[in-house]
Amino acid sequence: MWLGYFEEFPDYLTQGESLSELEENLRDIYRDLTSGQIPGVRSVAELAVGSSVQTSFAESRPKVVFSSAMEASTIGIAIR
Repeated sequence: MWLGYFEEFPDYLTQGESLSELEENLRDIYRDLTSGQIPGVRSVAELAVGSSVQTSFAESRPKVVFSSAMEASTIGIAIR
């Protein structure tokens, strides 16, 4: 069993029997969270004060945290 969530949306967890099922479920939940169809979605963001910040495409992808229930490790990846 794999559990995962987006760093930007830590209140919304999903799971999968395999890593590929988790990735599919993460894509679905990300689409739902960013579609505007769910009211009151809580998210985490960074605020830059006093300087201009430019974000490249690679940095703008959502960050994901997932772990296996069998393992104690947590891994961060970017899902497109």
